[in-house]
Order: sequence, then structure tokens, then C-alpha cells
Amino acid sequence: MKRSFLACFFSLALLASPTFAQTTPGDEPAKKLSSADARHEIRACDDLLKDKPYDGLTFKRRADARIQLKDYKDAIEDYTKAVQLKAGDADVYYNRALAYLKTKEYKKALADCTTAIRLRPDDAGIYTLRGVARVMMFDNRNAINDFNKALAFNTQLAEAYEYRGIAYASINKRDEARADLTKATEMNPEAAKTLRQYCKN
Repeated sequence: MKRSFLACFFSLALLASPTFAQTTPGDEPAKKLSSADARHEIRACDDLLKDKPYDGLTFKRRADARIQLKDYKDAIEDYTKAVQLKAGDADVYYNRALAYLKTKEYKKALADCTTAIRLRPDDAGIYTLRGVARVMMFDNRNAINDFNKALAFNTQLAEAYEYRGIAYASINKRDEARADLTKATEMNPEAAKTLRQYCKN
């Protein structure tokens, strides 16, 4: 599964409901499976694993399908198996980090993002996701550093501006927060909700 699709479904209702962009610029649009297709994919992977129980790529495929069904716990188990079987590329760590965020396991999400960055150090999306994990852990100053790195690679990430704005607001840097959240809203009108919540005056 592409990171760009996972960006679509990840919504941080735990904060002010800011949402990731539909795609990360430069990524190919990812096809979202229907629920029926995702279940079919899981069954196909189950069959493959009966014959090849140590196929890490099949565990990765099944995890990707499970995450589309919001079965985050089982997806995490499959991604972990993929890692153990040496099929742990940057996308596996990124996707597992997303699942960890959904299950509120923020330290594990942070660790997976850090590993993904080592594997792909110029990926703005991974820095953005690590920044989100830090925001959820109230580590706002380090989160801002991650968003700065993300935006150094890609200035078109509305979600990086949005979450950096939240981080600035959380450390009482109101002018910086308003500037970022205004920018995010210009790029993604849904961010207006976050702007209203964090910049009321």
C-alpha cells in the first residue's frame, strides 16, 4: 500500500480533527480497495501463507488490506511479521506507525518513523508523521523540528503546516500558530476547523 493512500484515511480526531492531505505531492495516487476487495485480498493472502508461511511480502500485503478495514491490531501483527522476515522497507515502518497512532501507541509510532527516516531520509511525509506522533506525546518543540524538516523537502504539505500550527499554539507561540494554520487553510479548507479552535482571538 502506498503512503499516499494511508494519508487519506488517517484523521486525528484525538486533537482538533486535522486531516492528512489526499496525496503527498510527487506520489502516485494510490487505489483504495473496497471493503469487499480488501477482505478478498486477506483471504488470498491467507491461502498463500498456507503454502509459504515465511513469505514476508505476503504478510505485508495482508497488513495493507487489514489497515484499509481499520483492523489496526492485526495489521500491526502482520507488519511486525514482515519485519521479522526481512520484508521491512520504509513503507512497512511508515504504515505500522500509522496503525500505532490509531491504537494510541505513540512511542512505538515514533520509533517506527525514526526507522523509516533512516531508510528513506529525504521523505517529507515520514517527518510529518513523526511530528504528529510527537504532538500526541506533547513533545511540541521536537515536533516543530520535524515539521520544519518536512517542509524543507516539500513546501506543499498542508498537514505539516496544520500540525506545526497546533504545536506552536501548544507552546503559546500564537503568531506562528496563526500563520501556519492560515496557510494550511488556504491549501486545505478543512483545516479551517483547526484554525478556529487554536486561534480563537
